[in-house]
Amino acid sequence: MPERAFLRTRYRAIPGKRDGEDHWIGGEPYHKGAICPTCRIPLLQLWDINCHDRRFPRRRFGPLERLPLYFCWSCVSELCYTFTGPARVRVRALVKRESGQFPYEPYPSRLERKPLSLAAGVPDSIRKIVKDWVDSGSFRPGDLTMEARKALERFFGHRVKSTFCLVHHQVGGPPLGPWSGTIVLCPNAACRSHRRPMRFLAGILNDPWRGLPFAEPADEETLTNPNLFVTLQYHICSDCWSIMACNSCD
Repeated sequence: MPERAFLRTRYRAIPGKRDGEDHWIGGEPYHKGAICPTCRIPLLQLWDINCHDRRFPRRRFGPLERLPLYFCWSCVSELCYTFTGPARVRVRALVKRESGQFPYEPYPSRLERKPLSLAAGVPDSIRKIVKDWVDSGSFRPGDLTMEARKALERFFGHRVKSTFCLVHHQVGGPPLGPWSGTIVLCPNAACRSHRRPMRFLAGILNDPWRGLPFAEPADEETLTNPNLFVTLQYHICSDCWSIMACNSCD
């Protein structure tokens, strides 16, 4: 069964850039109950999405005004959270892991609040570079010109050392490589869509130099060699408005 997208359009999410639609990285969680049930500490608010972005289909997010994307990097448990009111959320850990094991120290208790821009579409020039590279059969970018490689790095937002690096933060649309092929079922027993597939909502990469230091801090090593194998994906149920947050780490 192919994975379904909650929003048809795939938006490239660009940390640190404004687009006038009031999307953000970081900040304090603003829902009561946004506590990790395993670690008993506040969840990290990674993104804060404005559900009234003028590009989104009208009423696509139902009763939601804003949609925070939460996670806990202490236990890295798979979380389901359901909005039970305008300022309240109920959180459950569906796959529990050991608490208190942050990826590095000191780990931030909150992420710095920064603007987040959503950009739709892929320039033809980028499509051509990617197609020519993939068609060459090469895993490494050795045959790319420096100009082409820099163009890819500007578009994807990080160093491009292999075809695996051809991925970016996204909201909506068919999921890119790290998040494709994952079917997530609604875990809410009270929902009419219980155990039915949820829809893909967003994918976030470890990105320490742009405000998302999931697995490592922003330093010289992560500037040139970020760990793109650490990712998060979010799925949504439009019947009960539950969110599933899952990670893949290496």
